[in-house]
Amino acid sequence: MSKNTLYITFDGLSDPLGQSQILPYVVSLAQQGYSITVLSCEKPTVLKTEKQNIDDAIKGLPIQWQYIEYNEQGSSLTRYKYVRQLQAMALKIAEEKKISLTHCRSYLSALIGLKLKKQKGIPFLFDMRGFWADERIDGGIWKKAILCTLFFTDTLNSKKSNFLNTPILLLRLQMRR
Repeated sequence: MSKNTLYITFDGLSDPLGQSQILPYVVSLAQQGYSITVLSCEKPTVLKTEKQNIDDAIKGLPIQWQYIEYNEQGSSLTRYKYVRQLQAMALKIAEEKKISLTHCRSYLSALIGLKLKKQKGIPFLFDMRGFWADERIDGGIWKKAILCTLFFTDTLNSKKSNFLNTPILLLRLQMRR
């Protein structure tokens, strides 16, 4: 099995989260012999100031970084267009680099990973770091009624992922109480 991995994230490598969590992770994997292509969404204003730092951090490592410029203020339709754009890029990368695993950090990224799994048979890791639904509800973005819908969506995603998704298991246990 090849060690060519596609890492898809809607968090930019230029964002604080990207620099504190994603970049060290992919650098460590690259140092262990994995060839990684990172596909991310970057905010243009932050990208201008951080791009050189990121390029320096991955220089000489088997890491290729591709991104789209992302505007947080867009509508749901705009976000859908970003997903479609990343999906097209991911498909091209998967074909060119013979990707053996897609690591998807977020729900939107998991949609792309699931599509690659269905179309190309590429296993994917759904990497959920928090209870996204809870974060949206706590932030006043969503109403609690949507939680049931998300529970079923998460169940579907976890059954189609090739790897264990511990936060989903915890959510299921929490909902049974």
